[in-house]
Amino acid sequence: MDISAKNSALLLAGVLLLVYTASATESLMQGCSQPEDRCLPIRFCPVHFNRAKANAHVFESHFRNQLRALLCEPEKRTDNSFHVCCPKEKIRCSWKDSAAACTRPERCPSFSNNNNERELLLSNDTTLCYVHNQKKFYCCSDPLCEIHTGLCDADDDTPMWERPQSAFPSCEGEGSLVPRALCNNSEMFPDETKTCCKPSHTSRLIPHPKAALLAKMQCGVPGDVFKIQKGWETQPGEFPWMAVLKYPPNSNTTCTGTLIHPRYVLTAARCIKSYQPNQVTVRLGVYDLLQRSCKNSSSSKCPSWKQAYFVETLIVHGTHDIGLLRLSRAAGPVPGAVEPICLPIYGSLLMHLPTKLIITGWGLLKHDRDPTSRLVRGSMQIVQNQAGCEIGHSFCAKRDDDMNYCPGDTGGPYQAPDMYNESARLVQYGLISGDENGCPGSDIVSKGTLVGHFMNWILDNIQLS
Repeated sequence: MDISAKNSALLLAGVLLLVYTASATESLMQGCSQPEDRCLPIRFCPVHFNRAKANAHVFESHFRNQLRALLCEPEKRTDNSFHVCCPKEKIRCSWKDSAAACTRPERCPSFSNNNNERELLLSNDTTLCYVHNQKKFYCCSDPLCEIHTGLCDADDDTPMWERPQSAFPSCEGEGSLVPRALCNNSEMFPDETKTCCKPSHTSRLIPHPKAALLAKMQCGVPGDVFKIQKGWETQPGEFPWMAVLKYPPNSNTTCTGTLIHPRYVLTAARCIKSYQPNQVTVRLGVYDLLQRSCKNSSSSKCPSWKQAYFVETLIVHGTHDIGLLRLSRAAGPVPGAVEPICLPIYGSLLMHLPTKLIITGWGLLKHDRDPTSRLVRGSMQIVQNQAGCEIGHSFCAKRDDDMNYCPGDTGGPYQAPDMYNESARLVQYGLISGDENGCPGSDIVSKGTLVGHFMNWILDNIQLS
């Protein structure tokens, strides 16, 4: 909690006196009656705090009675302010004027990877949200914890980040059996196209001179959305690296890509190999394709990131379905609208491929739904037990729900949350490499290009300073 929030809570004390006095003759509820509710200072429950701050309890008898029923006596008081029962999914706090989540210290990446912040927060009672079953929950500043409700707020002390199972099988010495192109340790034991490889240190960058420059860039942080939706729907800003590729009016090509750096978009080679740079433009910050973009770039009312980005150079891999677009000017970053996604430039990421991945795009179809103009998502499962699906420069995936990629999604990402430089971020592990003229059925696997296999090629072909 920051000072402004505390001051707001103190200001509420006077106006809430009416509610509290009316309940004084009755003993306050000990804890909360609902198992998913927590008894905590009202400032950590925006759904009630904001209405009370607007004096709704003074003018609305229904809300006043509701608030009176929610008053509770906590297991341990964190301060002398009014405590109410609040559903866990509605609990929010703030740290340094940024939205945050209330978690156990062991489940907060910011605490476990930043000793200075951990010591500061845990020594300061103002950052203590509540106590439940004798366990303290503190304000955690990690952005994924705040956005992904339920990701970090479990009651146990298990570390928040339990990496999903990797599609690469384990081998000797806690290593992974990976395509040889992913392993930089020549002392490991080769097995034709694969090798048993172990990263020297989980937080060490891959040995490329540009990896350290790319690592300085903030990436993989979703926009400030209220709550990650379940199912196929997304919210504006949830995947701010998504790019729409625009072609001449007579073209039949429909593709997407991802912003991996302010000057570069990653996509499939088939999306750009038949075009010249002046025939392709890139739109960023798009959520609804039907929403008009700015046409007059000189308008003072047109944010720069809403304009179309011209392409300076198209870079196509000679033999595989992967390519880059260098933009004519830097894009953003604009928090919540235009942000790059992280790439597997750490050894622990390069040698890890989650068995479940998220795809996003505007062409995704559900078997019982019409196409949508808004960005949607789907869940995919890595497939290895079919002919032609051995993981090398590409991999196979099959839908884990009733979504699959369709026309317009080619060049888009296969992504998953992972630990990036000791912080939870979204990492792009693959890109959609399929026939843009049709949709794979439920019994047909989809093809993806393994981004890690081409990390050296990507870094060789981007200009960083």
